[in-house]
Amino acid sequence: ARSAALSAPAAYLLLVFIQSREVGWGRGMAWLILPLTIDFLTCYTSLRFERHPPPVSELNFWRYRQHLLHALVGLAWGSAALFFYVEGNLVGELVIYLFLVAVTASNVTFMSPFRAAFSLFAFCIWIPVFVLMLWVGDTLHLQLAVGVIVLLGIEHHYAWVANRQLLDGLRQTVRNRRLYQELEVVREELHRVNAGLEARNVTLHEISEQLRSMALHDELTGTYNRRFLYDELTKEVAMSNRYGTPTTLLLVDLDWFKGVN
Repeated sequence: ARSAALSAPAAYLLLVFIQSREVGWGRGMAWLILPLTIDFLTCYTSLRFERHPPPVSELNFWRYRQHLLHALVGLAWGSAALFFYVEGNLVGELVIYLFLVAVTASNVTFMSPFRAAFSLFAFCIWIPVFVLMLWVGDTLHLQLAVGVIVLLGIEHHYAWVANRQLLDGLRQTVRNRRLYQELEVVREELHRVNAGLEARNVTLHEISEQLRSMALHDELTGTYNRRFLYDELTKEVAMSNRYGTPTTLLLVDLDWFKGVN
């Protein structure tokens, strides 16, 4: 809304410049004050909303307030048809209608978050025009009124399409963000589980080493026991048989070993 309000003065000034040759600068400036005032309120409202975000309970109030501003700026734009009307100046009328068509078309994107906002804006912008066309009442103006009705239907269709695309994009963004958050939670859980498994593997490895050491060593002296000796002798005999090398076994008897026991 603020982007539209900041860009609109260029269109206001251009319309006033074009129509000033027929109606004079005084009437043009008088009309210019009306939309500029509403655009100022729109900018003020949006800045206040951003700097001091309201609680969720007050969001509907701010939305309806913004809808009201959309309706008012629509009436301000549409009032140009009445301000600048000069009887018999059909070209001037058509220029105003061309401006209004361009404005409503461009606001399909600006107001896509809320279809209600665009509906209010579009209807309000053409209400003064309908009043003028019915007041003039000739065949051409009645045909133009029918054309405006068709235009409103087409613009509302595209406003609905833009709104659906925006909402679908937002929903997809929210879904992707939620999936990412869920994946992060699962990833952290897997990391925690993996860390626990690694810790258990370390513990199991230490226990396995302890059991292996206990199985191969004598508990009292810490020396290798009969199991280890048998395994080593089996390996040495196999190596001797394979390569044809001699194998020597040295037996040592320790006197008074019972004292160690």
